[in-house]
Amino acid sequence: MSKKIRKAILVFLAAVLCCFTAASAGTVTLPAAVTAVPAEAFYGDTSLEKVVIPAKVTSIGSKAFANSSVEVVEFLGSGSVKITGDAFDGSGLAAVFAPEGSPAYKWAVAQGYSVNPKTVYRALVIGEKNFSGGEVTMRNVGDANHIAAMLGRVYGPEGTRYKVTKKINVGCGALKDLLQSTFKDTTDTDVSLFFIATHGDSYGDGDLCMPEYDSGNGVWYNGWMSFSSLAQLLNTYVRGKVIVILESCGAGSAIYQEGVAENSLKGIKANAAEEESFDPSAFVQEAVAAFSAADPGIAVQPLPEDNEPFVSQAKTGELRTSKFYVLAAARHHELSWGVEYGDDTDGTKSYNVFTDWLIDGVGSSGNSPADNNPKDGTVSLRELFSYIKSVGDEDLMGHDSAGNPLYQHVQVYPKNSTYPLFLHK
Repeated sequence: MSKKIRKAILVFLAAVLCCFTAASAGTVTLPAAVTAVPAEAFYGDTSLEKVVIPAKVTSIGSKAFANSSVEVVEFLGSGSVKITGDAFDGSGLAAVFAPEGSPAYKWAVAQGYSVNPKTVYRALVIGEKNFSGGEVTMRNVGDANHIAAMLGRVYGPEGTRYKVTKKINVGCGALKDLLQSTFKDTTDTDVSLFFIATHGDSYGDGDLCMPEYDSGNGVWYNGWMSFSSLAQLLNTYVRGKVIVILESCGAGSAIYQEGVAENSLKGIKANAAEEESFDPSAFVQEAVAAFSAADPGIAVQPLPEDNEPFVSQAKTGELRTSKFYVLAAARHHELSWGVEYGDDTDGTKSYNVFTDWLIDGVGSSGNSPADNNPKDGTVSLRELFSYIKSVGDEDLMGHDSAGNPLYQHVQVYPKNSTYPLFLHK
């Protein structure tokens, strides 16, 4: 490439970066005055998810978006536009929005892209009730009921309702088939939500208790699924975006940095320095490997048999940040607190506090306390995390054996993501 062409590209990119608007993380809207996208303008850009092409653009140059992570392109105009054959080579492009019958529309159809798809929102909500030793936990049932009801009150960001599947008592062995049946028709432009309320621990990258029923002996026994195993299942059977919400003790074990102060690990109120030592943008290695199943450098590990723990042998790979958005109820080695009513037989009154905070933040149609930065009618991941954190960090959960106050700290990934979760009409 000549120095003259490279300089022109750099000037163009500088102008775009100064002028584009971002509707959400990874979305770039080119300025309305732009008439051409030069060759290699966004070549290899792994921060892109969606690009909006203004009506005046008449040409998209060679390898303009090649080897980038762009998944969706929206053409605002119906006029003639010449798209070079290799403009999107090696990219993640899956869906194209364009006026029907326009040159861009015909190009997308000819290339085999999904054209003008409608986003479908689905949710799988799980509450684990029966555990080994005859334990029955109604607050997890309450969480599942309350989350399902909340999803019936709000909309996905594009204005359609979630299709909700709610299940109580799902074992490790049944989860694979349940994911396959619930999300079998997902496409690359769909959004799916996975919620589970159960017991948990902080071993490895965090384990979720998913009990199995022994029909021969008539008892429940506790099966365990690691966060990595769950991540791999979701990666395998759900296409499009996935919102993961975990309500359990140690739910955030996959999202923490090694070496933080012992008090913080125990859930005791941390000082400012300890708070800063947590890095919500870091995942432990097992989670990175599981989320990176599509990376050519990562070998997909076989799923565990008979509830054996998932142990990844992968050592390298990039977290697929453009696919997964995670909220977890508590830190590594931290309890998730709840309220259990002894006379509550259907979960209408019992709940875990994280779920209660989350539902309060989302609010009802037209009214969302979490929607405030900016207040635009949608609740983003960052806004919901900030709301829960502001409430949870001030609510005293109890004391440990030494009399120290205990708190519950919500965890999030990716950090500061403006990805929209819910819409209020």
